[in-house]
Amino acid sequence: MLPVKGVTDSERPFFIKLNGTAVSSANAYNWFKKVYTKCGIAYQGECFGPRVHDIRHTMATHSLAKMIRKGLDVYTALPLLAACLGHKSLTSTEEYVRLTCNEYPELLEMCISLNEFIYPQKDGNE
Repeated sequence: MLPVKGVTDSERPFFIKLNGTAVSSANAYNWFKKVYTKCGIAYQGECFGPRVHDIRHTMATHSLAKMIRKGLDVYTALPLLAACLGHKSLTSTEEYVRLTCNEYPELLEMCISLNEFIYPQKDGNE
């Protein structure tokens, strides 16, 4: 069984060995590389990925999408996500969230509707 003591401690490592000690970043990356190679995902280069950090971005995007789909307002969801990620500002969180038209068309439509409400279209006479 994996140790779970201190799971709420923000200083605790995310990747741990069976004995509860931290996995080195090199070992975490090597396992990650084995997984994406086995999945047939091509390596694009050191700065282009896939990267272990991409998992964090994916989690943020999917978490925000799930909260919105369950009816949570975007303005409520973003601060919750920011707290989960340990961010001090929403700007940092916004950089993590990458909603694309293909993956989340319904969320895009919600954002468009919200934008139209906040920024109404002017007719040519104004």
